[in-house]
Amino acid sequence: MESQKDRGRFLFVKNRYYPGKLLHASDFMREQEYGNAKLDFLNRKLHGWGIIQGLEVRAVEQGVLQVTSGSAIDPGGRLIAVPEDMVIAPEELEGAAGEGTRNFILGICYDEKPIDRERSLLCEKETYEDARIVELEDTDRVEISV
Repeated sequence: MESQKDRGRFLFVKNRYYPGKLLHASDFMREQEYGNAKLDFLNRKLHGWGIIQGLEVRAVEQGVLQVTSGSAIDPGGRLIAVPEDMVIAPEELEGAAGEGTRNFILGICYDEKPIDRERSLLCEKETYEDARIVELEDTDRVEISV
């Protein structure tokens, strides 16, 4: 039987299903972790990281940037998808040095956010849990480096 200590030694760990197996939330979480780990591994090893398509940056007015929709792979192999064009105002950019800033690096990060809460039915007292998680680009962590 695999111990929790041994789990970290293996690159991919998946469930083995059999008739009569009692399934827990952790079993389904492990299933998702397994699939995500395989996809991240393939993305890193076959494609590397960077922009896949789109994500072009344009200045639309004084200090305001537009990032077009597109997709990228981060260094961890995770897919980042920006479904629609984004406008970034100067006050949203960390480290902006004012009008004198001409050259900078604009980065985008993978992020997840829980949405939709549901009541947990098997708890003694009424509790609510996050029901779904969306993957998104983290526009709160866009940074400028001069």
